Amino acid sequence: MLQTFLKWFRPQASSPAPLSAPSSGDEALAYRLATRLLPEAIPQLKHAEVRPDTLMEPALRAIGHMRGLVGSLGQPVLLNREAFFKEPRVNAMFTSAEQLQGFVREQAALRAFFGEASRETARILLTATPVARGQFGSAVQGEVIQRDVLQRGLTFESHRCPLVTQDGDAFTESVVSALMDLYAAKIGEMLLDLESRRAECEHQAKSLGCKIKILEINTKSIGGMFSGKEDEAAKLASARELRASFEAELDGLRSRLQDPVAYAREVAGALANPGGILSGRHTSYRLDEYGIIHDLADASVGNVVEFSEFTLETRTRVALIADVPRAALEP
Repeated sequence: MLQTFLKWFRPQASSPAPLSAPSSGDEALAYRLATRLLPEAIPQLKHAEVRPDTLMEPALRAIGHMRGLVGSLGQPVLLNREAFFKEPRVNAMFTSAEQLQGFVREQAALRAFFGEASRETARILLTATPVARGQFGSAVQGEVIQRDVLQRGLTFESHRCPLVTQDGDAFTESVVSALMDLYAAKIGEMLLDLESRRAECEHQAKSLGCKIKILEINTKSIGGMFSGKEDEAAKLASARELRASFEAELDGLRSRLQDPVAYAREVAGALANPGGILSGRHTSYRLDEYGIIHDLADASVGNVVEFSEFTLETRTRVALIADVPRAALEP
């Protein structure tokens, strides 16, 4: 479904680029983001013309927010079998060296990357979903080993490698571009939801208009044959009130979606709040070798691991930058 949304925002090859479009830098990215949210990019919405430059300022702020998210990923880790035993974050993210090796070797994008040229290292984005679960285990209290102690364990699921590039600069630009596509898609979904609601309100208002005409006829002619005229009058008043509410909502939606100034304000409002769709933060855990979460201040056990956590609406994933050597794919 995401791919369906994304293709709506990609400029068509037959449409010439506007003369005022910037050629490079964040201005070019912001212009591209703004253009993907214009009416002509979403055929379902029939609007007046809106120029990309009216959205450039919030689009630039959104691109800056995305660069900040990429910057928070920190330095890359080396992702191979040895990293499972040496790098705490890698050790926490995978349950065994075999699982790590299996994940790396399953990535078709990595195999294709190394197959295209004589490359020795690939830079990837590695993501996973953190899952904290209650479980029973053993704990040491002084010199006493306590059994069946309720503990909280942390595991990582749904490992993914959504992006493979060659070096740091290409990696950063690729992540920002991918985030921009995702951001445009999410705002596009919001706009399509508004359009869907507008169409529903229009349909409901028309249907109620037909029902009101029938009720008016019944009230004047046969109201007393099957029910009292008071009942018919009450139904008529209720239908009129309901239609009025749909028509009021419809007027508001038409203004937001069809008036160029209001539409630009609607999209600019969404662009100006990138943290509402894409947010990031650093989170730290103290984990022992079994993935049990301990108090951060307890230096007697485990290691402190820090992750960059990203939230897309309600879904949270952790992310690492990793360098994968060609040898990691070999048997």
